[in-house]
Amino acid sequence: SLATTYASVARGYDYTLVNLPGDLLLITLGALFSVAMQQLLRRATGGSFLPEVALAAAIVVATAPLFEACFQSALYLIGRSPQPPQPERILRISLFWLAPFAIWAGMTLARLRDREARASERRATEAREQAHDAQLRALRYQVNPHFLYNTLNSTASLILDRRNEAAERMVLRLSNFF
Repeated sequence: SLATTYASVARGYDYTLVNLPGDLLLITLGALFSVAMQQLLRRATGGSFLPEVALAAAIVVATAPLFEACFQSALYLIGRSPQPPQPERILRISLFWLAPFAIWAGMTLARLRDREARASERRATEAREQAHDAQLRALRYQVNPHFLYNTLNSTASLILDRRNEAAERMVLRLSNFF
């Protein structure tokens, strides 16, 4: 769609298949520049939001004229443009590229922020689960001595009452439990 839009702006609405090689070049360069922007933004994210937005804006402003210069140079080299790249034309048309690159940068930042938020949420959930497990272990450690005290106390009572068989069964069950 960027190629069609570019063709509409640069050549009017007269679009033919003769323009296809230039448009394929445009799409290829656009994809390469978009991936490069994404990598730059990925490395720069993780901090405060406003500096990330400022960096994204700087990348967009630097990318648009560079992209147009590469595109015009490539068109000239493959014989699709009769004249070499001209700085005033590069700057004029690069203003057009600010919008699509800004949209791409904004979507990339949003996706990266979303990924960071989900990772943070996952870490928080894991931390809550670990805290819950630690609480359960602590309760078990508290219950075990209390259980052992009650069992031994009951066994001692059985022995004092001379109920030796019941006491013996309880000791055997306790031994099997442990």
